[in-house]
Amino acid sequence: MKIVYSYWSAPFDSRWPYFEKFVDGDKEAAIFNCLLLSVLYAKKWGFRVELVTDLHGEEKLKEVPFDHVSTELELLAGSKKSWVQGKIMAIALQKEPFIHMDWDVLLLKKEIANTLKNFKTDLLVQSVDRKELFGPGYEQQLTELNWHLDHTQFYVNGIHKIYKYGFNCGVMGFNSMKLKDEFVDSFIKCWRITENKMRGDMSLAIEQGLLYAIVEAGPYTFDTIIGNGKRAAEKTGYTHLVYFSKYAESIQTKIKGRIKNEFPKYQYLVEPTPKKLKKVMLSLCTVAMNRLEHVMKTLKNNYELIKPYEGAIDIHFLDYNSVDGLEDYLFAQKWFLDGIKSGIIHFYKNYDATVYHRTLPKNKAHYLAKGQYLVNVDADNYINTGYLEFILNHIRHSRNFFIRPDKAVFSDAYGRILMAKEDFLELEGYNLEFSTYGFEDGEMAARLKLLGKTQVLAPAHLLDDCIRHDDSMRVEDKSKTDNLTLILERSDKKNKQTTIQKYPNKDRTLECKVYKLDKNRTKNKV
Repeated sequence: MKIVYSYWSAPFDSRWPYFEKFVDGDKEAAIFNCLLLSVLYAKKWGFRVELVTDLHGEEKLKEVPFDHVSTELELLAGSKKSWVQGKIMAIALQKEPFIHMDWDVLLLKKEIANTLKNFKTDLLVQSVDRKELFGPGYEQQLTELNWHLDHTQFYVNGIHKIYKYGFNCGVMGFNSMKLKDEFVDSFIKCWRITENKMRGDMSLAIEQGLLYAIVEAGPYTFDTIIGNGKRAAEKTGYTHLVYFSKYAESIQTKIKGRIKNEFPKYQYLVEPTPKKLKKVMLSLCTVAMNRLEHVMKTLKNNYELIKPYEGAIDIHFLDYNSVDGLEDYLFAQKWFLDGIKSGIIHFYKNYDATVYHRTLPKNKAHYLAKGQYLVNVDADNYINTGYLEFILNHIRHSRNFFIRPDKAVFSDAYGRILMAKEDFLELEGYNLEFSTYGFEDGEMAARLKLLGKTQVLAPAHLLDDCIRHDDSMRVEDKSKTDNLTLILERSDKKNKQTTIQKYPNKDRTLECKVYKLDKNRTKNKV
């Protein structure tokens, strides 16, 4: 018997904001830890373990010991809000009896493993749940679904009869391929209706209610893992981490502890490995002019995030003659002074700029940075662990590449471009002709391609932590008028009309006087 996992990264960015009210920390890291432990237990009990994912998932999970990995979910076309679609496609691809198991299900004892291996019914599920266990609006959603189905050519077996029950599908074991095919076909029919005609994500209600309806209305048999007089889950070793519990720090600590104690070979996957790095691998380069309200939030976050990397990552921050009290504020913060003292934060300031230049100070910060790789981080951008691990993994294992955001990212993160320091120096920096807003990141990407570098797109959900703001902050100079949108559009259009050249700065020089300040605010010209 094989166990199949599905991991579709596309809906992460639309699904996770719902959890921000309840959970702090890196969601994808928590998912990785749960899934790794789930897989390790499945392998321990002798299951063949497979993964259906997309290209991001293939890279993210490449060190998890799956017996087979396929990336068909990369081709999945559908609403990214419906995370269940990835699960349904993984089920649809199966050609022999199998068990689909959610990544938050753990088989802690051999007894529960034997239950999964030896079920004889057409279907095995976790349990039969009543409507109150499906969350608010479950019955209303199914009622609405039935009404819409009545006005289509689709007929779904049994769906009109079922309102009060559903299967909990943390585990879905299929011995009957006929049932599997009917379920997938019916799900697609229902989803076609709900995607365009109904509000919100209906996929969970369809999955759980639909499967129950088909089994009850058809000639199919089913069994459950818990409930219906079965032994208690904790006695058999069955654990399904529900709702937000799996993201809690206490649960994550226990999960990592089990991996360390029971599967020490894989301990390195859940403990910070960047501590082993002895030289500056990566520099975060930030320029700010009159962005105090952003910097006071993002810089501390980014500093605290990279501290555990023990010098492998540093920050090079250039204050481009801000007049909003930025320097005074920072030097009054203990964490900032600690960062300078430890060498993690390098603070520079220009004292004579009167208007903002789009590329000149950015080039200066990049030239001064010590890292082998440089990434531009705008003052309104938070960095998260998922993004750091994504780019560090490429740094460790790839050559001749640069990383820019996927086109689906919010515009505030467009400028997050990572490149090798030697490539930045070869190209002589960002195009100095671009003194105003727009396209300097796209033009740099084009030039890196001319240099023969491979473009890698960072998934949008790893860059969605940005402070949203109006367009007035994109025009820093004193010539701005009330029609900011028009200014920005004209500036961006003008820059895009520039002919792409590998070395546009060859005959163009601009001066940017910069001083480096130590923890005592002593100025040293650089």
